[in-house]
Amino acid sequence: MKYPKILFPVSLLLASFCLSTAPLSAQQMGGSEAQQQKVSFQQQSMQTAVDFVDALNRQDLTKLSQYIDLNTIGTGIATRVLSKQQDINDFVSGFTQPQNQTKMVQNMFSSVFQDNFHAQFMRMLNEGGVERPLIRISYQDGGLEYLILYLSEQQKIVDTYMATSGKLMTDALTQATSLMINTDDSFLGRVLGSKKIDKDILESFNQIGSLRRSGNFEQAFQVLKSLPESLQKERVIIDLGVVLAQSISDEEYMKQLTLLADNFANDPSTQFLLIDYYVVKEDFQKVISSIYNVIERFGPDGHLYELAANVHHTMGKIDLSINASKKGINAEPDYEGNYWMLNYLYLESRDFAAVAANLSQIEQKLGYEFSRESLAQEEMFKEFIQSDEFDQWLKNKSDGA
Repeated sequence: MKYPKILFPVSLLLASFCLSTAPLSAQQMGGSEAQQQKVSFQQQSMQTAVDFVDALNRQDLTKLSQYIDLNTIGTGIATRVLSKQQDINDFVSGFTQPQNQTKMVQNMFSSVFQDNFHAQFMRMLNEGGVERPLIRISYQDGGLEYLILYLSEQQKIVDTYMATSGKLMTDALTQATSLMINTDDSFLGRVLGSKKIDKDILESFNQIGSLRRSGNFEQAFQVLKSLPESLQKERVIIDLGVVLAQSISDEEYMKQLTLLADNFANDPSTQFLLIDYYVVKEDFQKVISSIYNVIERFGPDGHLYELAANVHHTMGKIDLSINASKKGINAEPDYEGNYWMLNYLYLESRDFAAVAANLSQIEQKLGYEFSRESLAQEEMFKEFIQSDEFDQWLKNKSDGA
C-alpha cells in the first residue's frame, strides 16, 4: 500500500529568512475585457506551471529561483513580524540578496531532490474565482505530494500550498520566523513592541538547514530536539521534525507523527500528513475519509484512487475497491496502477470474465500483449488460464475480435 511522502520544508526559512505574504491574483473585473484578461492569466499560469515543473524535474536551481518573488514575500513576512519600518527595510534588504534566493530554493526542494521523483502539472484549480496551478509530485516508492502555486500578475510565485502541511507555506514560515523574535517579556514575543532576532535560535536553524542540505538528517534532528522545551510542541517545529525523522527511520517517523496527532489531530491541516499514522493505528475509516477529502480538494487522481482501492480492500469492501480502481482509470487512463489492481481484485473474486475484459483493456490502452505463456509465468493467473473464460478470450484475440 502506498502513502504520502512528506515534502514540506519548513527549514528553508531558517537558513535564509524566507517567505510570507498574502497571495496575489488576477484582477476581479466585470465585462468581456475582464473575462479575456482572466483567460489570459489562466493560460499564462498554465505555461508557468509547465515550465516550473520542467525545471523541478531537472533540478535546475537557477531556473527555479527565477520564479520566486523574493521582494514581495520578504516584505510580507517582515510586516507580519516586525513593527518598525527601519527593521522591515533591513529585513527585506537582507532577504533579497541574490545568494539567499539560491539557498532558499535549495532548501525548499531538498526533500524532493533526495528521492526518485516526478513532478507533473495536473490542472488549474478554481479557488474563490482564481485559477491556480496544481502540481503533483510522485515518488518511486509510491509517496505523493501536492503543490498549489500562488502566482502574481507577473507570473512570479508569492506563495505555495503544500498538502502535507495543510497550510500556505508563508503562514508556516511566518510562524517559524516568530520563534526567532525576542521581546523583553516573552521568548516567542508579540507582534508589537521592540523586537530583535534571537541569535541562538537563528544559529540552530541555520545549522539544521546546512545539515539537511548535506544529507545529515540525524544530526539535524538532534539539533532540532535541542531547542528549548517551550518550542518542542510548536506546530512548525513538529512539522520540521516529521520531515527530518522520515529520513532517519520508520520508528522515529512514527514518533513524530504521534506527537503531531497528540497535539493537532483535530486540525484539518494535518489530515493528509497523518494518513501514515492512521494506517499504522489501523484506523482505516479515517484513512479513507482523508483520501476522499484530498480528492474532493484537488480533483480526480489516479494515484489517490489506487490508494483508496487498497484501503477498501484492506477493509474487506471489494465492491468499493473495484469502483475506486475504475474511477482511477477514468481519471488517468495512462496510469497503470489501477488496471493491475483490478486484475488482482477480479482474480481474487474469481470473476474470470472480468479478468479477460480487463486484460483486453490493458492491451488496448497501455500497449501490452498477453499470451498463454506470458500469463502462465505469474502464479496468480493459474486458475484463470484453466478457465473457459480464458479459452474464449484467447480465441477472440486470435480471431481479431
